[in-house]
Amino acid sequence: MALIGKIRSYSWLLLAFVGVALLAFILGDFVRKGPKYSNATDVGKVGSRTISYREFDQMVEEEEAIEKQRNGSEKLDYIKINEMKQKIWEDMVKKTLLYKEFEELGLAIEHDSKLGPSISAEELNDLIRGKNLHPYIQQLFTDPKTGQVNRANIDNLINNFDQMKPEQQDEWLRIEKSIREEKLSNKYQALISKGIYITQSQAKRSFEARNVFADFRFVALKYTDVNDNAVKLSDDDVKKYYEEHKNEYEQESSCNIEYVVFEVLTSDEDTKKVVDDINNLKPKFEEAKDAKAFVNENADSRYDSTFFAKGKLSPAIDTAIFDAKIGTFIGPIIDKSVYKIVKLLDRQERADSAKVCHILVAYKDAKGSDPKVITRSKTAAKAKADSIAKIVTKDTVKFKEFALKFSDDPSNKEKGGELGWFKDGLMVHAFNEACMKGKKGEIKVVETDFGYHIIKVEDISPFQTKIQVAIVDRELKASEITYKLIYAKASNFASKATTAAAFDNTVKKEKLVPRTADDIKETDYTLPGLESPREMIRWAYDEKTKVNDISSKIFDFDRKFVVAKLKKKQLKGIAPLEQVRADIEAQVRKEKKGKILAEKIKKQITPGITIDELAKKLNVSVDTATSISFSSFSIPKFGLETEIIGTVFGMKTKSLSKPIEGKSCVAVIYLDVISNSSETKDYSQAKKMLYQYLSSRYSYEAYNAIQKNAEIIDNRLKFY
Repeated sequence: MALIGKIRSYSWLLLAFVGVALLAFILGDFVRKGPKYSNATDVGKVGSRTISYREFDQMVEEEEAIEKQRNGSEKLDYIKINEMKQKIWEDMVKKTLLYKEFEELGLAIEHDSKLGPSISAEELNDLIRGKNLHPYIQQLFTDPKTGQVNRANIDNLINNFDQMKPEQQDEWLRIEKSIREEKLSNKYQALISKGIYITQSQAKRSFEARNVFADFRFVALKYTDVNDNAVKLSDDDVKKYYEEHKNEYEQESSCNIEYVVFEVLTSDEDTKKVVDDINNLKPKFEEAKDAKAFVNENADSRYDSTFFAKGKLSPAIDTAIFDAKIGTFIGPIIDKSVYKIVKLLDRQERADSAKVCHILVAYKDAKGSDPKVITRSKTAAKAKADSIAKIVTKDTVKFKEFALKFSDDPSNKEKGGELGWFKDGLMVHAFNEACMKGKKGEIKVVETDFGYHIIKVEDISPFQTKIQVAIVDRELKASEITYKLIYAKASNFASKATTAAAFDNTVKKEKLVPRTADDIKETDYTLPGLESPREMIRWAYDEKTKVNDISSKIFDFDRKFVVAKLKKKQLKGIAPLEQVRADIEAQVRKEKKGKILAEKIKKQITPGITIDELAKKLNVSVDTATSISFSSFSIPKFGLETEIIGTVFGMKTKSLSKPIEGKSCVAVIYLDVISNSSETKDYSQAKKMLYQYLSSRYSYEAYNAIQKNAEIIDNRLKFY
């Protein structure tokens, strides 16, 4: 079905509709990771919903297929795949939590076992076939000729859904699912946003926080003025502070690893072997009658039939061969660790790109043809193609009409067969040659494995000189013997470094340079100098691996052997006292110093004393702060001091404060004046600004609250 072909061509856009529509209002990653889940076949659990490995892996495979289609690639790299897994997990967690909210709030009228919480059938119908068509439906079903939505095509697809192939049905169900999710998301956002209301008093406070200013003078004694030895800390003091401030020491799981890398580099013997091999191949290459076959039989890389413009080959090859005679050989040359012999095969004047329309007439045995749909013979296909070409050559206006009516290429027939601009070398050989060596306006019939193409060259770039070369290459890489020698070094190191102390001593003795990676998360997939170290990260987080353990196996990461030591490991939750003792002792010491300094100041304060007199008694200077608003954070010379600023706006003018224990000092303030730079009784603008600020955070805060109260168990570490 042509429409499904079009839908499939746009299927990568579903990533945006599924993810952005439901989760655009959620900022950041708030996924909580709990203790390891016991079920060996489950990736994790979100509330009451269990996520099996099979379900999760299937979603990963589907996303990989969409990503490959979108990028036109056959394989995704390691980093991309891991980023995809992380995003899928985050989306599953968020959707699971939000679906529960949708249902409890009554936003999800129905529940489809396959599609999850849903809007009502009437709402869905309105978005797909009614007056309020979803943008994605509009995009898919708009007629390129009229610019209007072809509602007959929508009705035809839905009415014939049962006759569609399973994969086509799945494509359509994905579209429906994304539309349902976006509508539910919009309802949820609207429900929360309508709950935001700014009162007059809130607007007034917000206005005053920005427009009411204080000028004050102050004296301050710094905590650093008290020697640490003057403060006595007891274990009870530390424990008491820890118990009172536990929530401030909540932490995520992380670990630190130190590791030694034994990199497999090529030896002199490896280089000599490659050079000898390439030199032995050169005379045989020069004598070979079929350069393409010789390359495919003897080179590391397959033959490339591309025609290259000036400057498109590597400089070493381009300079030596571009203007040479056909048949010229050069080499061996080394190009980025690859030894090459090059033969100049051809030189042509041809375009670099072309804009083309085509009509495909396929036959039953042609590549990509569905024998249930395409039943004509090859002879019949050729006759039909010639007939169409004859008509459209006489009347080119009919080309797009005939493409829509006769073309067997569903990906572009509704566009009148338009392929748009494409670069030289991107199409199959016969098709590519007809286009790049054609003329503007020319129409011709070309045969490929897909059938017969009636090609119309709508436009073409200026011709330029291009060359075609055959390259026999041999990559300089480590031999098996070299691998074994480097592994032996790593193994020797590992046999000596069986404990943390032995690891450190052996590193020092053998003058090795260890690498460190700190604050590694469970979901990380890269480490400095290592491209795919997931196995080592899993080792570090294994319950059996303890701090100061040495990896019992030598890790092999793409020509790098690694021996690791676990330096630090912390689990998610409240950090244990011993882990944060140093920080707590510093805080307790500061509090005790604050009491000492406050008492020292109090002894100097007498009735009617001025700020200048107090400064003189304390042997410090009087500092001045001007134009400080309630929304300010810092004061001159002392930086961040919100406690002091907060006290200022609770004072009466011409008054002296009590000692205030701030972040870096204990201060006494004399408030000179409070001034309003912009008095008003109209707080509408302040109300608007505050509403905009809260609106930018409401969804973030809502999801954050939901997430904090949810039980989320992430067990992916067992599988990936």
